[in-house]
Amino acid sequence: MSFMQKVSNFFNSNEEDYEYNSSSQEYYDESNNNEEEPSTNTGNANTANNADSRPKPKVQRPNVLAMDAQLGDTAKIVVFEPRIYSDVKEIVNEILNGNAALINFSSIDNSQSMRIVDYLAGAAQSVEGSVQRIGESIFLATPHNFEISGTISQNLGNSFEN
Repeated sequence: MSFMQKVSNFFNSNEEDYEYNSSSQEYYDESNNNEEEPSTNTGNANTANNADSRPKPKVQRPNVLAMDAQLGDTAKIVVFEPRIYSDVKEIVNEILNGNAALINFSSIDNSQSMRIVDYLAGAAQSVEGSVQRIGESIFLATPHNFEISGTISQNLGNSFEN
């Protein structure tokens, strides 16, 4: 057999043989279980439906779980109050680990807080997350497995000052 024939046979494999082998393997696996289901056929045993009397192979689904659907994991929201720009590394690590971060920028100047928010927006985008402003100087950065709903009124910030 030449090299070209081997390649041709490899790519043009007979699908009937494959289906026959896989179905016969499933039939063999089921026959070894020695579990018989009760027959509900009340008709003549020598009918044309004898092919239906064979046990049908069961289709098994793979046991695959999404990483987000792991049982026992609880979602966390970690609170941060950065004082210098380098504190952003710790916040980003929490987002990359799948936790949300609530950041209070009241202890840092406005230009530094804007730089941190820009950096966090890029980090959140890398994990398909988001960064939202939820207060005067408070932001919430979340990865993709968090859903944020609702809005906060702009007048709410002044309503608690006495």
